[in-house]
Amino acid sequence: MKKLFPLIAILAAAIVSSCGENKFSIDGKLPDAGTQNLRAIYLSGDTIISAWVPVVDGAFRIEGNAEELTVVSIFSSQMREIVNVAVQNGDEITIDGNIKNIYEITVDGTDINSEWHSFLNSHAADFNSKNYEKTDNAIAEFIRKNPDNVVSTLLLMHDYSTPDSPKARQLLNSISEEARPPQLVSLYSEMFKTPPRVEKIPSLTLRNGKDSLELVNMRDYAFTVFHLWKRHDANRDKNISKLKEIDTDRVRIIDICLDTDTMGWSALCARDSVDWHRYKAVGGPVDRTIEKLNAGITPFFIVADSTGTQIYRGNLCDKAAETVHNKINN
Repeated sequence: MKKLFPLIAILAAAIVSSCGENKFSIDGKLPDAGTQNLRAIYLSGDTIISAWVPVVDGAFRIEGNAEELTVVSIFSSQMREIVNVAVQNGDEITIDGNIKNIYEITVDGTDINSEWHSFLNSHAADFNSKNYEKTDNAIAEFIRKNPDNVVSTLLLMHDYSTPDSPKARQLLNSISEEARPPQLVSLYSEMFKTPPRVEKIPSLTLRNGKDSLELVNMRDYAFTVFHLWKRHDANRDKNISKLKEIDTDRVRIIDICLDTDTMGWSALCARDSVDWHRYKAVGGPVDRTIEKLNAGITPFFIVADSTGTQIYRGNLCDKAAETVHNKINN
């Protein structure tokens, strides 16, 4: 599923042992999951909760605390997204299906989940074939017909292919305030607030293609250009071409993929035919390896000089390239 904020563990939280009015529960049956640990991640208040969930013979149970409606995202042990569930305290949710057919998984227990996942089930073929034009149009049509339905917000934020695009923001604005609970849209709002978390970034430790951590020092080059991206970003090929133009002995390109699901990442990188430094941050913008960058909407570009001072931050590749060009020629 295409998500707005693919999240990873920021802090570990134990799964509580009882459920009632002050807790929610999720009981799942995914026979092909076998026996393994899944990862459950959700926002509770101002805290991102992340916990391993033991699965035995395909069955598992999650219990947690969410005073306001939130979304629990469930991932495999390899951090491949399986299913999203809308919950709040008092809800008792059931999940049934198979990991190999994630868009055919059924989720029941509340009308919101039943309607949300019925939509995904009915469009499973298009989601599986990655026909984003059809799925996006279907979501837009659902929103147009259901502006007062919280499912509209859930579909837009978790299943629309470009939830950070101007079209998505336009769709969000067409949804009534009552159907946009603060807990659901808080992270969405944060995407548009991306000031530098620190003025200077002398170095970063990034995860390379071998899943090893690698130290990157800004002092090694006159300028470093960070390109933070997701595979379905608009104009991605155009941006790669523009970055090739400024990839010189004095300029280093640091390419960071923010997709939670990195299946196909290596093949996509090979297709780009570039030899610059490529890394991945499977936790998206909140991944610990890039938290200093405070990146938001992708594609996102940062230009830093040899001291680590950030001299450009924004979504425009042309502007990032222009910044480098002007600095080199002055």
